[in-house]
Amino acid sequence: MQYMFDRNTHFFSACLFCLSLVLLTGCTGKIGDKWTKVTSMKTDSATGVTTAVVDNLDKGTEYEFRLSAVTKTAPVTDAFKSIVIGTKTRKTGNGSADEVKFKVADKTNNTATLTWDEDTVVDVKTKENGDVDEVKFKVAGKTDHSVTFTWDESVVINAKHKGADMIGEIEFKIASKTDESITMTWNNNKSYTFKLEARKSPSPTPPIPEVIVDRVGTEDAPIYLYTEGKTVPYNSVEIRARVSGYLEELFFKPGAIVKKGDRLALIERATYEVALDAAKADLSNAESQASLAKANLERSRLLLERGTISIEEYQTQQAAHDIALAAIDRANASIRNAELNLQYTDLRSPITGKTTKNLVDIGNYVSPTGAQAVLLSITQLDPMFVEFKLTDRQFSDLKDRRGFREVFNKAVSAPEERQNDSPSEQPLALTGMNVDVSLQTGVNVFSFDFNIPGKVVAVVDDRINMASGQITLRAEIQNPLLKTDEAEDHMIYAGQACRVRVPYEIVKDAVLVREEAILTDLDTKYVLVVAKGMYQPRNPDGTPLEDEDGNVIPPYETDIVQRRDIEIDRLLDTQMRIVVDHPLKPGVKPGETYIVQGVQRVRIGMEVKPTTIEEYGIRRAAERGNGR
Repeated sequence: MQYMFDRNTHFFSACLFCLSLVLLTGCTGKIGDKWTKVTSMKTDSATGVTTAVVDNLDKGTEYEFRLSAVTKTAPVTDAFKSIVIGTKTRKTGNGSADEVKFKVADKTNNTATLTWDEDTVVDVKTKENGDVDEVKFKVAGKTDHSVTFTWDESVVINAKHKGADMIGEIEFKIASKTDESITMTWNNNKSYTFKLEARKSPSPTPPIPEVIVDRVGTEDAPIYLYTEGKTVPYNSVEIRARVSGYLEELFFKPGAIVKKGDRLALIERATYEVALDAAKADLSNAESQASLAKANLERSRLLLERGTISIEEYQTQQAAHDIALAAIDRANASIRNAELNLQYTDLRSPITGKTTKNLVDIGNYVSPTGAQAVLLSITQLDPMFVEFKLTDRQFSDLKDRRGFREVFNKAVSAPEERQNDSPSEQPLALTGMNVDVSLQTGVNVFSFDFNIPGKVVAVVDDRINMASGQITLRAEIQNPLLKTDEAEDHMIYAGQACRVRVPYEIVKDAVLVREEAILTDLDTKYVLVVAKGMYQPRNPDGTPLEDEDGNVIPPYETDIVQRRDIEIDRLLDTQMRIVVDHPLKPGVKPGETYIVQGVQRVRIGMEVKPTTIEEYGIRRAAERGNGR
């Protein structure tokens, strides 16, 4: 590490400086924020030691001291720039110390190079216990004209320069100080005159705050109507016992997915098998009786033709034959009934869907009536309906935007022409309209990812509900069966809460800013914009910032914070807010940069360091990759 000193003549031939802080009184004036020359200086002609007294210091305040030297033959200028030694006015007491070496490494007629070890560790004896401790000298600040040193103020340190190869020596000695007074001494040199200056250490300039920014964007923004909805099953059936008997078997697992035609349960069959056999026997008996009646009828016909029997006897045989045929039909019907009852003992699924748990256990007696008539329920979940409500105003506005009002007005004004309208002149029906659905994801939290598409299939109400002022629409969505590691299941169940997004309109070239960047001042919304402007550096107390020579740092162009009042409109799903024009508000323009994060650390007119969201994301990803 090097520091360059300007000079007008050979200076560091054998110059030795020693600053010693001892308790004295009698300084000239109060030391303020600007460099003030110390006038109470006295040189001992015998020893060549010059003593300067600085008192009336403020307790607990940090001060800086600057010692300058020039040749006696040259004017008092900045030929030799100063070394600034930072210290504090707290009392430290006396003590001894070892040495820290400073080296003048090179010099010319006009410059000298001073080097030192920035990480130098020196052993010192502390005031409190006299033990050997370590103190690190630190270069706290540098400019083109000065270097600031800081050290542990609870110790006393002698800093000397030694070595035969050295061009020059500098010795700093800190002997003592109090809360309100500092005395400095150094070895004089007949070739030079010295000037000592002091000032209060300036408050550290805070770093330029970093803010995360984004640019004002423009795009065609879709506007939606949002409403709450509920999922409704596409189909739901109760599986009831259609015959009486004991439940013998169940063929499904509770909550399982079953296909249409799958076996579900079995009711005892023996009784119904016997009934079927009896019905078949009755059929055989009826067929035999019918054969006999047919034979008798044929003989009666021959006898009637011969005149052997009367017409009444023939009609009797005819009726008997007809009764026998009817008995056959009755027996066939009994067989069909017995077959149905036997079939009803084997319960099968009428639809594909998800089962409930079994409501009756095996071994219980079931019947078509009574408490144990329902064995289970099955719900069809794919496809699925979503029912949602619109207010009277939303419903009318939506139909208006789909052309209903225009056609309605035409029909009212000229009803005879309405019958001749071509299909292109018809309004767009609400059925078939696309919607998007978002499921609930947690405790009263909705995902804003409307990733489930659907279509309106019906307006299920025939009127606006007078109590709620709403009407119900039904949309159909897909809910495909998903295979899991153990079974199959659906993502969506009936009765789930959801949020429905209905397309409303599209705003062309909408101006968009992030919702999180919008601030509120009473009833006014505004954002903080980062733009180029002239900035005047200032101290924390508001005074203009000065350089080391006491000159006010002039304004310079940089990124500064500005306030822009805006008029806001709708909030999009992307959490972007539409900003609209307002005659009394400046608003923002596309491409301008505004602050998204860090508004708490800045104020209007402050200089900031903008970082884009993309750059910040890349940096954070790198930090996470490094385990930070």
